[in-house]
Amino acid sequence: MKKIMFNDKYGLTQAVLEGRKTMTRRVITDTAAQWERFKHGLNTRDWDSPFLLFVPIAIAQSYASLGKPVYGMPYNNKMFVRASDMPHHIKMKSYRVERLQDISDEDCMKEGIRRRDDVITSQMEDVVRYQVPGMSRLFATPKEAYAELIDKVSGKGTWASNPLVWVYEFELVD
Repeated sequence: MKKIMFNDKYGLTQAVLEGRKTMTRRVITDTAAQWERFKHGLNTRDWDSPFLLFVPIAIAQSYASLGKPVYGMPYNNKMFVRASDMPHHIKMKSYRVERLQDISDEDCMKEGIRRRDDVITSQMEDVVRYQVPGMSRLFATPKEAYAELIDKVSGKGTWASNPLVWVYEFELVD
């Protein structure tokens, strides 16, 4: 069984577990080779495989967050958890390739961006803002919030470089 990790600093694992995050983007590292293989229906890594559409994938959590006593293994690091020990799983529904900046506002929300309707301005008018989980800063659009998130998670300048990304849509199954 495979496992997938989401960033805890920005509350993405929790967003998946709450059903607010149902999509993830992963930067394609060997762009030319992977793009050619994608176009021809071939895949270079396990994460690029259509096979993932048919198997559950474990959501990585630390043993500490699960309250599981495990000896001889890093207790607080979810990188070292066994997929078979994880209680929560997702199932991939679809995947595709696109440029990072082609993300829609709707897909930004599926990536875990929160809509904030409770923002009040000094003029007492209704204002909608968007927020990255784990950050206090508010943004005017979902794309602005997502651009900040992807730069925090994947490295500064990721949004500006507009790389090709794998876009995975998934659902929480347990």
